[in-house]
Amino acid sequence: MPKYNLYRIIPQQKDELIAKIESVGLEKISSKTINGFNLDFYFSKNPDEIDIWWTEVYKHFFNNIAPPKNKY
Repeated sequence: MPKYNLYRIIPQQKDELIAKIESVGLEKISSKTINGFNLDFYFSKNPDEIDIWWTEVYKHFFNNIAPPKNKY
């Protein structure tokens, strides 16, 4: 399930928030203005891999194949 982080910020804190967002590998890929609100969309092009919970349950079916991982 994707995660969304929506922020309404004090304008004086915008630069600090953008620095934090970019420091974790997110890139601004789009901006929109809707009903007077400015929306910036940040996206990770290289999400972390995570284990799939059910691969442990059915590990005996994988034999010598490494269980797949999801991108988070």
